[in-house]
Amino acid sequence: MIGKAETMSYEEVRRYLAGAEHTRGIRPGLSRMRQLMTLLGNPEKSIRGIIHVAGTNGKGSILAFLDEILRRAGYHVVKYTSPAVFSWLERYTADGQPVTEKNFAAAAGRVIAAAELISEREGDPPTAFEIETAAAYLIAAEAACDFFLVETGMGGLLDATNITDRVTLSVIGSVSRDHMAFLGNTLEEIAAQKAGIIKDGCPVVVSASNFRCENGNLIVKAAAVHRAAVYRGDDRVPYPLSLSGAHQQENAGAAYTAVRVLRQLGYGISESCVREGFAHTVWPGRFETVRQTPLCILDGAHNAAAAERLAETLRGPQYAEKKKFLVLGIFKDKEYDQVVRAVAPMAEKVYVFTPDSPRGLSAGMLAACVRSLTGRPVTECGDVGAAVGAAYREAEKNGENGMVLCCGSLSYLGKAKDILLTSEKSAVSCL
Repeated sequence: MIGKAETMSYEEVRRYLAGAEHTRGIRPGLSRMRQLMTLLGNPEKSIRGIIHVAGTNGKGSILAFLDEILRRAGYHVVKYTSPAVFSWLERYTADGQPVTEKNFAAAAGRVIAAAELISEREGDPPTAFEIETAAAYLIAAEAACDFFLVETGMGGLLDATNITDRVTLSVIGSVSRDHMAFLGNTLEEIAAQKAGIIKDGCPVVVSASNFRCENGNLIVKAAAVHRAAVYRGDDRVPYPLSLSGAHQQENAGAAYTAVRVLRQLGYGISESCVREGFAHTVWPGRFETVRQTPLCILDGAHNAAAAERLAETLRGPQYAEKKKFLVLGIFKDKEYDQVVRAVAPMAEKVYVFTPDSPRGLSAGMLAACVRSLTGRPVTECGDVGAAVGAAYREAEKNGENGMVLCCGSLSYLGKAKDILLTSEKSAVSCL
């Protein structure tokens, strides 16, 4: 296997990673990553500008804004995010485009060879996410990019992405409760994990909402230990945004503040690049409109804080009077009751299904939760296709006043989008 790994095809790499994800699970810690990076020649040390982003919500949007702005300013940018929503390679982009299957397979094959060597020597094989993250660092190093934008997978301190001792800039988005089994049950514990990406002497931008609770003070104290300057993100920006949702102003504010810090560090970024960047940023699956009549929106809100932000947006004048038909599929390790409590009361009817994952919450349990917490009409559906199709047909009866909203997890939004953009939406019925 070790000899063959470096010549694996893209399909072989994907099968290997799927098997590793199933058998090795999630194991926070950096020992395996350090071994991987050493065997690969420490590519992280050759990358010129690393921007590392942590947080419970908003990480991907902040990076999407920065990616667009920096590319417009003429910089060569590689970006690594997770999870994938519509296409697996969307997680790895170079100058705004997914890397090719060939380039990814070449990098991942080298990492897999190193991972197999570690497994033989130590009996402690790297996880799928560790292999995927090491491949991202290798891709960025070999691309000789000006900036490598990195999103943590979960937490920060023990996250596989937190492998380099020095970065150009750290950014911490909105912090709230999620992944408690790994990060702790209190906001204090979770904030400490997120603050683990702060490096000695490296500036850190902190989203504004963290300063409306104790999170901000906790992060500031952590930064002081590292003698890292803290910059509070702006609450909003003076430019129109291409991304919808009330929460995007704060995410854009963090990106705008990050740009100002980068200017202080000597990077040239004109204000026109900032303005145009905000106007043209694309981040699929985050309050994304995929049809206009009836209005069909996809949003990855899957925890309490994200659901509350989504509800805030839905109460705005553009959406408040719409007849909303809600599609929900949620993982059982999430605070699904809080998502239901925030969003379901706004719906005319809720359509639930069991996500195609071992972590999927059963449609029956989710339906019972909707009934007990909101009393809204709810229908159990056999799969995402049935749920989306049924919601669409009901919304369609209301014409321009109808609205389909799919949320609860990023995992099914790709399938939901395909259905909403094809005739499949009218072909399947719920039971």
